[in-house]
Amino acid sequence: MFGKKNQGATIVGAGDRIEGTLTIAGTLHVDGEIRGDVRAEGHVSIGPEGVVEGDLEAHEVTVAGRVEGRIAVSGHLHMLETGLVRGDAFFGSLQVERGGLIHGHTAAASTEEPRAPLGRLPEGDALRASEALGQAEPAAEETARGAEPSSGTESALV
Repeated sequence: MFGKKNQGATIVGAGDRIEGTLTIAGTLHVDGEIRGDVRAEGHVSIGPEGVVEGDLEAHEVTVAGRVEGRIAVSGHLHMLETGLVRGDAFFGSLQVERGGLIHGHTAAASTEEPRAPLGRLPEGDALRASEALGQAEPAAEETARGAEPSSGTESALV
């Protein structure tokens, strides 16, 4: 019993409300309300009546309730039919059941080195991107450092 690291579950029960930043070594289940950022090393589950108003970072997350903030999940994000996220979601893998909603940008996490943001390509990359899109020459605005593409469309280098 002693000497073993206990990474038990933390439960925020129905009617409970926590304000502030939560850092959890194990798992977290929310049936109440958290107003603040949550960081968990394990799994976080938000019950149907649970609410998190803040950013949420965890290894795995299951949402049946509501999250108002950014979600960053290194593993699996599972949106149940009653789940609602109002904010951007970043994840290793994603499963959304019919009725589950994410109102924000979504992106799968990548193990690759991050690339330059769109419209801010390093020298030479603007030409390669133009060639890949079938354009002979990149627009002058696209080759300038820090300039947004003039067409108003976004594309990604593969």
